[in-house]
Amino acid sequence: AEDGLGGHLRGGGEISVSRFLLPLVQSSLQFEDFRVVNLDEVSIAISGEVGLNNRNPGENLVIAGELETTKADILIPGELPESLYFVPYVEINAPVGEDPIVDERPMPILTNVTVRTKTPVQLSGRGLKSSWEGSLQATGPLNQIKLAGDITLTEGVLDLTGRTINLSQGKIAFDGGQEIDPTIDLQAVYDASDISAKIILYGKLYSPVLSMTSEPPYSEEEIVAHILFGRSEGELSPGQAAQFAFSVAQLSGFRIPGDRLLRDLRTNLGLDVVRFDSARDDEGSSLAVGKYITDDLYVGVEQGTDGGGSGVTVEVDVTSNIILDADIGSEVGAGVGVSWRENY
Repeated sequence: AEDGLGGHLRGGGEISVSRFLLPLVQSSLQFEDFRVVNLDEVSIAISGEVGLNNRNPGENLVIAGELETTKADILIPGELPESLYFVPYVEINAPVGEDPIVDERPMPILTNVTVRTKTPVQLSGRGLKSSWEGSLQATGPLNQIKLAGDITLTEGVLDLTGRTINLSQGKIAFDGGQEIDPTIDLQAVYDASDISAKIILYGKLYSPVLSMTSEPPYSEEEIVAHILFGRSEGELSPGQAAQFAFSVAQLSGFRIPGDRLLRDLRTNLGLDVVRFDSARDDEGSSLAVGKYITDDLYVGVEQGTDGGGSGVTVEVDVTSNIILDADIGSEVGAGVGVSWRENY
């Protein structure tokens, strides 16, 4: 078989039946740069050989062998699921009067496959670009696979809205447990004349925790401000404050102890609105910040996170019911509107 991208899959074998009608299976599959996963978030190609065999007639089948990745690109999505789960098989077309059959038995196929990285795994997303190498072993029933092994960082950088931070060390460890939710330990160090900061991402991959420390000691908000602009949070210009807010929103995709960054963001920046809108359909994400200059005058700025259009919004409460709003955008020009508001 071919994967349409230059990879090949070949296989062969035989099945014999004993006098007690018990099967004996001897077969193998050879992968040659074959793309086993080709999704937007994950693309993996492998080479190697695995066999599907049982030693004696009637025994459980075992998938065993060694594989190596020839390509592995993984993109961290904007929102991560809480955990992985398996959906049990349910027979929905059972005969009338009989209860549906729920198949909860382990599949009679076991696994013992080792996967090594021939070329580094590329892990990226949320400002992270990194390469990893290592090996994993898959064991257990086919529908309850357990992964054990480590993948370590070879190189990587973390980009915070244009400021690049080199990763100093990293490790992703699979413990062979029932749930495939590895532990991540990723560290980055930033050194400047006025601050030495360490950024640590740790915990379970599907619910990581972001921690920041520095010398001299600063709050996490101050650390981000110093890394991005080389100055304290209170000294930021309005434009820098908007960029700072986006950086915090970018990092907030990870769980931060106490959620202190987002909770205090509006107060610390002196803003009335700080909003991060996630991408929908084919639209990009955007950051909006704004402030009421007076009780009747609001000024806001919105910037696309993908480098796209930006815009300025001005709203004036002419009366308690009439609102005059003006929008100026880099892509769609300017517009003026009048809206009516009635409170009941």
